[in-house]
Amino acid sequence: MTDAAVLQLEPTQPKADFARNMIQVRSKFKKSLPSQVIDIFRLSRGKGKLSPEEYYNYRLFDDKHMRAEEKRAFIGHNGMRQIYGRIISPFFRGMAHDKLIADAMVRGAGFPCPDAYAVYHRNRRCSAMPVLATPEALADFLREEMPLPCFAKPLNGWQSRGVALIESYDDKADVLNLAEAGRVSVQTFAQEIDALKNGALFQEALRPHPSLAKSCGPRVSTVRTITLVDESGASLYLATWKVPASGNIADNFWRSGNLLADVDMETGVVRRVIRGVGLDLELHETHPDTGEPLVGMNLPDWGAVRQLSEDLALLLPELRIVASDIGLTDKGSVVVEVNDGGDMTLPQLASGKGIITPEMESFVEKSGKYKKLFVV
Repeated sequence: MTDAAVLQLEPTQPKADFARNMIQVRSKFKKSLPSQVIDIFRLSRGKGKLSPEEYYNYRLFDDKHMRAEEKRAFIGHNGMRQIYGRIISPFFRGMAHDKLIADAMVRGAGFPCPDAYAVYHRNRRCSAMPVLATPEALADFLREEMPLPCFAKPLNGWQSRGVALIESYDDKADVLNLAEAGRVSVQTFAQEIDALKNGALFQEALRPHPSLAKSCGPRVSTVRTITLVDESGASLYLATWKVPASGNIADNFWRSGNLLADVDMETGVVRRVIRGVGLDLELHETHPDTGEPLVGMNLPDWGAVRQLSEDLALLLPELRIVASDIGLTDKGSVVVEVNDGGDMTLPQLASGKGIITPEMESFVEKSGKYKKLFVV
């Protein structure tokens, strides 16, 4: 048993080493240092507002496989922030970011989602489930009432930072058995949840669809869908499958060993699978743990995934660009999370293509400075 910190709050990926990147690109791709610097400068001033780190992560230095216009189609975090600031309602953005409010909206609207067991927060209230306000109350609930296994996530978290999968409770030793972290005393775990400050939501631990359990192991995987909303309705724009591997409890790409797959949004067929970024990027035809083929497989219940993504986007239409995580489970397609805008890093890495298409540019131009789609 360990009482060391068990909630992983920071990504495991190493910080970018620009000197290493520049030297290796010069050596392996025969691209001079001045040429790299000129590339980086131009793309940082372009529509995508790319940072040097993003330039290398997306492999935009590879002139043999990437034309200049293809490089300009990539967007960075700075470019995304500018677009979201123009078209997304701050009010609706805040609602989507708060896990308790988002869960209440999605559940209340009748969408399939994980069962919610309890909330930990010192000040908030919720009549639909127990609200635990002290570490002692949480510890007692974990010992006596919490359905297990269960999944815990911070109320204002993102990228699965600070999540935990509680598999069982050992009453003789008074410890929780956590996936990844192992055996942890109940009191220590409760104190770490309390240290999050903004609380946590405890939910049902979902199980993967049988076909994906064979391909990817026992953890649930999700599809990140990007849906655009305008006066005519909602339409799915991009789909990326987040593939768990290496024993990770969540499928987020920053977790070491996980994979990312580009998916044909019309058919649900996996087109390309990667692991790592930049000079460390690898293409995978099969799952590294199971050896099962990934490229070419059809994701299950794809029609339901499409419909669920588009219907969910219309629950919060003022987000305009809605990023949803749809779990592929043994119960069918389930809403795991809904986000404002979403991180366009994932689809660009998975496909190796930028998302600044004529369709996206037209959508943003029509949206303009935030204008309400629906007058309330």
